[in-house]
Amino acid sequence: MSKSGHMQGVQEKAVEESLSRFLQYTGLPSLAGVLFIVAISGGADSVFLLMILHSLRSRFGYLLEAVTVDHRLRPESESGGDLRFVVELCASLSPPVPCRTEILAEGAVFSCAALRGKGIEDAARHLRYEAFQRCLESRPQSWVLTAHTASDQLETVLMRFLQGGSRAGIQTIRGRFFRPLLHLERSDIESWLRRENIRWREDSTNADISYRRNHIRSRLMPFLDSEFPGWRTGVQTGLLHAELDESFFSATEYPEWKIEVSGLTCSPDRFYALHPARRLRFLKAGLALLQTSHRVPAKLLMSIAASPRPEAHSSVRISGSSLRFISDRSGVFFGSDIVHNTKRGYPVLVSGPCECELPHGLVAIVPEGSGARIGSLDCVFPLPLTIRSRKPGDVVVRADGKRKVLKKIYTDWAVPMHLRDSIPVIEAGGAVRAVWGSPYGFPDLITTH
Repeated sequence: MSKSGHMQGVQEKAVEESLSRFLQYTGLPSLAGVLFIVAISGGADSVFLLMILHSLRSRFGYLLEAVTVDHRLRPESESGGDLRFVVELCASLSPPVPCRTEILAEGAVFSCAALRGKGIEDAARHLRYEAFQRCLESRPQSWVLTAHTASDQLETVLMRFLQGGSRAGIQTIRGRFFRPLLHLERSDIESWLRRENIRWREDSTNADISYRRNHIRSRLMPFLDSEFPGWRTGVQTGLLHAELDESFFSATEYPEWKIEVSGLTCSPDRFYALHPARRLRFLKAGLALLQTSHRVPAKLLMSIAASPRPEAHSSVRISGSSLRFISDRSGVFFGSDIVHNTKRGYPVLVSGPCECELPHGLVAIVPEGSGARIGSLDCVFPLPLTIRSRKPGDVVVRADGKRKVLKKIYTDWAVPMHLRDSIPVIEAGGAVRAVWGSPYGFPDLITTH
């Protein structure tokens, strides 16, 4: 059978059913004019997905493109060979499939892993999906299709279970990512490709059991197949139960996170009115909005979700993630841990013109006379000076000469607890010269010193 010929079989029928479910989910009348971008590595699963979609394109009317990512984790002869194989395969089809190549900078995955603190696998996936997102920019009727299979689904569920994570598996559709092969086993796909005499590439790192997923695939799953026949069906049935539970939670109404300068806030009444299971999902939705680069322990999130409403101010620092959860009478805050972040540049010592990074953004220090102006503050301050967060015992001398404790000023202004460490305090000559409240919607207070 030619690569451009029409293919029949169980596998094709499974993909057709996935396309029908996609139409039901999106509410689109048809796939005519919709752009499907196949994420293809050169491996069996993604080659199969490209070939099947190419054969079905005229029947459904969608447009077809491909994208391939070279992570630069293997020798060029291997990773570059994969890329060339994909490009040549796309060009060999009739009609050819346009193929976009994304080649990461050498060492980019290792740098990303160091920054995110979640390992090489996570970093590679993160950068890969960033590349996929670039393909979707300015193309509203487009989706990226990935070749995750039923085998990948089982690996993911086992991995999450062993890590104490969610019972949920890989979603068929999430945002603008569509996974139409989740009902097909990898072994069936490889058998089909052999039968059709279609080649694919093997990634040598798939045999490296230092990667957790590979260890599960090559060691744990064969053991379960041998010792617990039927376990795959049992896990897949459990997934259906989990999906049903999740659909219930997703259909219920949640409060909205309000996006602030340093994080997210919501009404404490609305947050604590939620059942702990719904609070947990609400917190996870907040994490998605915050786009934190570090793993947040599921056990800690569950502890926050299960905690009763505190009678007074309560604060939980999420270690290693630069995040803090704060609850008080004024609201619930979930976001940047300013105190933790101050170790990396706040307070700021200023001795001349410069730009400095404060919690609310980049600020210019502009020289004037023997002093300097700071951002939008209407005052020339003497140099040197310090821009910092509040300190215990801070006192401000007002224009009328009266002294007032900064804590009392914040109380009078009704500054929420989670913002009090963010508001810049300007100090010079050992005295507080200004409290810069306007970036957060409060007054600017300039002293008489």
